[in-house]
Amino acid sequence: MATRPPPSRGKGDATPLSPSSRNSLLPGTPGSNQSLSSPVLHGNKLGCKRPSFDGGSPQMLPPRKVLAAKRAKTDITSELEQQRATLILADGTRWEGVAFGAKVGVAGEVVFNTAMVGYPESLTDPSYRGQLLCLTYPMIGNYGVPDLDSRDDIGLPTFFESEKIHATALIVAEYSHDACHWNLTHTLSDWLKQHNVPGIYGIDTRALTKHIREQGAMLGKIVPAGAAESSVPQVNPNDLNLVAEVSLKEPRLFVSHAPPRQGKDGKRMRILAIDCGIKANIIRYFMSKGVELLLVPWDYDFSGEAFDGLFISNGPGDPTQCQKTIGHLRALIERADAPPVFGICLGNQLL
Repeated sequence: MATRPPPSRGKGDATPLSPSSRNSLLPGTPGSNQSLSSPVLHGNKLGCKRPSFDGGSPQMLPPRKVLAAKRAKTDITSELEQQRATLILADGTRWEGVAFGAKVGVAGEVVFNTAMVGYPESLTDPSYRGQLLCLTYPMIGNYGVPDLDSRDDIGLPTFFESEKIHATALIVAEYSHDACHWNLTHTLSDWLKQHNVPGIYGIDTRALTKHIREQGAMLGKIVPAGAAESSVPQVNPNDLNLVAEVSLKEPRLFVSHAPPRQGKDGKRMRILAIDCGIKANIIRYFMSKGVELLLVPWDYDFSGEAFDGLFISNGPGDPTQCQKTIGHLRALIERADAPPVFGICLGNQLL
């Protein structure tokens, strides 16, 4: 009986790679033709940048070397011995979890965010000032935190909404101690420690979110294990003028690099923006439209300024705390020649 020859390989068939060929695809291995700095080579496929296990700067490691480095670390189980903490709501509801970030007790208003990604942007959003932020996405921290010092062409933080963390605390279901991303410079926990902001994980964030949604936003506090509940006094951030805390102190002019959009006078259109806690991406959006943006403090008297439109930004807290802003807006709107006025979030409430 004649034997059939082996089938030829079509274009869709994979040719087995020799061990040396496989190594050539991994950055950092002998014979590798891949660059360590390439942002494409990340994740568990071809290696990624991870924080070094000796506390040094992040480094690129192929997956097999990452595992070897972990095994070589004598106290790798230390992350499993984290301090406990308890989230206590004003209505007496309690959730026990594990602390990360700064190990301190804090109090504020408990709110939730349903975004799947973007915790660096959310934490630096001034609108979350004074709030304990619950993220509903199940795993947080797996891509770490990007470069804190990077700036765009107008001097704003490239990867954040402001210069610092504004949320009072972070609440998540699962925190990933192992962070991996081509743009990583810090782990989320280390970044929180730098700003003395606590985090807590192991919380049923879905149940917490449903509770807040049904009962309404409520106050709460995080108490570290071993501390008395009375040692963390409850704070209501809405009793404070949070806008005054996050607003800039002096006017600042941003001029777009895009082709100018002209106003009625033939010059580049000028938008005056009241900073109640404006996000960096809002400023970048205005710049993309070819205008210039005059950003002023929350209580700035702009009656003597010339502008083509007024924008009132987002911000934290109770709008009734901003009586000076309300007075300036009322005077402008009552003018017969009032320019267009637009507000979002807190800005819309002020209107």
